[in-house]
Order: sequence, then C-alpha cells, then structure tokens
Amino acid sequence: MGDNLGRRARQTRFNPIRNLTPERLAQALDQFDIGYLRHAGLLWEVIEDRDDVLHIVGQKRRKRVSRQPWDVLPVDDTPEAQKHAETIKDFLNNLTVTEAADENVRGGFRLLVRQMMNAVFCKYAVHEIVWSAAGGKLRAELRFVPIYFFSNTTGRLGFIGPEGAGVDGQPLPEKEWMITTGDSALMKAASVCYVFKRLSLQDWLNFSEKFGVPGIHGETPAVKGSKEFEDFVDALDAFASDWVTATNVGAKINLIEAKQNGDGPFSPMVERMDRHLTSLVLGSDLSTMSRKQAVGSQPQQADSDQLLQDDCELCSETLQMKLIRPLIEYVHGTSEPLAYVKIIPPVEKDVAKEILVDQFLIDNGAELDAAETAERYDRSLADTMKEGAVLKAAVPAPVVVPGKPRPGVVAENDAALTEGGALLQNAMAQALGVVPRWLAPIAAELRTLEAKAASGISDAELLDFTDAAARSLPELFDQLDSSALADDLEAAMGTAVINGVTMALRKPAGKKAA
Repeated sequence: MGDNLGRRARQTRFNPIRNLTPERLAQALDQFDIGYLRHAGLLWEVIEDRDDVLHIVGQKRRKRVSRQPWDVLPVDDTPEAQKHAETIKDFLNNLTVTEAADENVRGGFRLLVRQMMNAVFCKYAVHEIVWSAAGGKLRAELRFVPIYFFSNTTGRLGFIGPEGAGVDGQPLPEKEWMITTGDSALMKAASVCYVFKRLSLQDWLNFSEKFGVPGIHGETPAVKGSKEFEDFVDALDAFASDWVTATNVGAKINLIEAKQNGDGPFSPMVERMDRHLTSLVLGSDLSTMSRKQAVGSQPQQADSDQLLQDDCELCSETLQMKLIRPLIEYVHGTSEPLAYVKIIPPVEKDVAKEILVDQFLIDNGAELDAAETAERYDRSLADTMKEGAVLKAAVPAPVVVPGKPRPGVVAENDAALTEGGALLQNAMAQALGVVPRWLAPIAAELRTLEAKAASGISDAELLDFTDAAARSLPELFDQLDSSALADDLEAAMGTAVINGVTMALRKPAGKKAA
C-alpha cells in the first residue's frame, strides 16, 4: 500500500459534512452505487463519528458480535482434523490487528471482529493480511483499511489510496487481502436520516435565536427627531440590553412574542429520525425510547436477535474462507480445512417450555443428568450430591385401601387417603417401630416360656413356670422405658390434629362435614 499511509491520509483529509445538503448527499450515494466509493465513505465515517445517536448504536451493533464467545471445531474425530483445529486456534489467539492509517490502534481477535462489522454499515470491510513466521509458526498482522481508499468500478475492489489516484485502482491479491461483504450499506439510509435531522436541528436553532428573546416595540408621544424621541430610543436600547430603563409620561414599551410556542415541528422530526436510526442499526429501539410504546417490544427483540445471529455467521464465514483456508494451505498443504471457526451467538431460551419437556421425559421414565440440567437453568447443585446423579420420577406414596391392611403392618388410618395422610402414616410407623424395643424384656420372658412349652415338659411344670413368670411381671414393667414411645405417639397425634384442621378449612363453603 506504500509508506507513510497515515501521513498521506491526514494530508488529504477534509470535512465532508460542511455545507452538506440533500443534493450533495444524493450525489455521493449515486457515485457509490457506480463504484466511486470515496466521497460516500468519507461522509459516512464523519457522520457516524459525530451524530450522538448513530455513534452509540453503531458501537452497540459492532460490540454485540465481538463480545460473543468463539471456538474452533473439527469436522470429525480424525487426528488430521484435530491438528487443523490446533493450528487454527493457535493462529487466531496470536493475531495482531491494527489500522493502516492509525497504527496506535492495536488488538486481537475481538478488535478484528469489530472492524469486520464495518461491512454491515459500508458494504465492505477490507483488511490487508501481512503474513510472517515467528518461532517456526505462521503468524499474521491484519491491517484495517478504510473503504474510501478503494474503488469498485470493475466489480472488484481496487486500491486507490488516500489521494484517490486512478479510477479502477490496483488489484488486490486473493491471499493478501480479506474482504468482508455485507448485504447492503446501512449508512445509505442512516445518512439520509442524519441530513433531515441536521436540517431540523438547524431550523430549531435559528428559530430559538430569532424568537427566543421577544422583540421590543416602544410608543412615545414625542416627535421623531426631537430630544425626547432620541432619549426614548436610548431607553429602548438600555431596556434591550439589561431590561432596566426609565421613560417619561405617556411612553410605552411593548414586548413582541412569536405566537408559536414550545418546540414546534422540530422536536418531532428530530425524535423520529433518532428512532429510525436506532431501529435501522439495532433492529429495535433503545429501551429508553421504547418506554412510551411498550407494545411490540418482544417482536423487536426477536428481530434484534436475528441480526446478531446473521452478523456472527457473516464474520465466521468470512474468516473461514478468506483467512483460515490460506492458513491451512500454507501450514498443511491442503486448501480444504478440516476444522472451522465459529462465533457463537446466544441461544434464546424458553424456560417454561423446557421445564414442560423435562417433566414429560421424567414422567415417562427418562432419567436426566442432574448436573447438565442444573447448568441449563443456571443453577448449581449442592456439594453433597454425587457426581453422575440423575433426575427421575419420584416414587409415589402407597395408596392405602381401608379395610385391607398391608402384610405385617397394622391397618393404616383412613387419613392416609387424604392429602396429609402420608405425614400421619410416617409418624405412626415410627411409633410402632419403637414398640418392639420397649417390650423387649417381656418378649424375652415370653420366648423362654415358648421354649419350655416346646420341650415337652408336663402341664404341672408348665403351670408352675407360668405362675412364676406372672409374679415377675410387675418387676419387668418397672424396667420398661416408655419415654420414646410417648414422644412418638405425641408426634403422631399432633400430626393427626393438624391434618384434621387443614381438611376442615378446605371444605367448600356452605357444606357441612359428614
């Protein structure tokens, strides 16, 4: 591109928006369409830099893409594909990115993406690729070159430099330049909005200067040219400058004010252009602009998300075709990369829908990985949960049919059929579990008696043993500790009372309990 490009660009610099009119803008846009990009490119750069709204939303559109995560993915599991992926990732992590006309700007991959997004605004974003070898590895410096350094008269960009030398420009070698091409140039429409906004602001300012301070009309009976008349004129001048004056009898000072009050037609036009600029660039209004018209905010957000996805795909595809392919060809000797770079847009989540799907799967016997499910919902698991834990359908509480007790268990209370029956069932089960421990001393005597009966002793001997056991019962009962059983029975009765009150409160109004 030549030496001292930054100096040459500054020496030929001028202000393209000075005395900008709709006619001059239309001429620049027409020239852009036939391939003369210089005038429109200079206009667009200054307009975006100086307009308060366009400057903000332009940076938002660019940075929404550059802030997204990116990755290098192999196309298959072969060792060769893994090598390609390692080469690409190492190369992109060590990129150097700058601007051809301002080498103070330095950055890496994220800066490169922001510069590539200039294609959305100006149709093209051009980078010169300066290849180099460092430490036995291929490296590159990408230098962003403004659109007004090129022409497009032949259907292919040609370099004309900051002076605009030549018509067609110098051709751009394929592997030495990366050209990002957008669908259209947003700045065409944005510059039209800017001109109408600027005209309205100028008219608003002129109106304020002319009618912001009221005019002064003085009335005096003095004859024109007389000393009294001249004194009155001097008084009017003093009143206009410091609002303090003195007049003779019969003199009057009247203020003349414009009938048009407020902002007139200027404010609606400026607000309309600001809204259109924002919608044009972001696909939706800024939140501060949407407060008055909240309806339709969700469709606008969907449009904005689609733009972000398209921007990510545009940058990813351009990098793959214009940068990754020559890299793999230089390093691995093939023009078909087995790995690709992907800027990953955010995935919109419908949390309610995902919960319904997960619940459907679990209810039908599927098991979901607990860690992955928690991550999808941005939640963390307890440290005590084991690795590989799964989410599955909960085991339902057993349904107890009155009059049909389960084997080995005393028939449950009919309250088990109610909503709170499970609580009572658990409390009673705990109480019944204490009974064997509480009756342990007596149970031991009974087992001894049973063994005596089975040994074939006579009825008289068995009777004597039974009488002795009966006489020892008071002593055995003194050894029993009923405190645990009492606590469990108290808990069971408390649970039953709470369940009964809850059921009574839930009975429909106007109906008596059976």
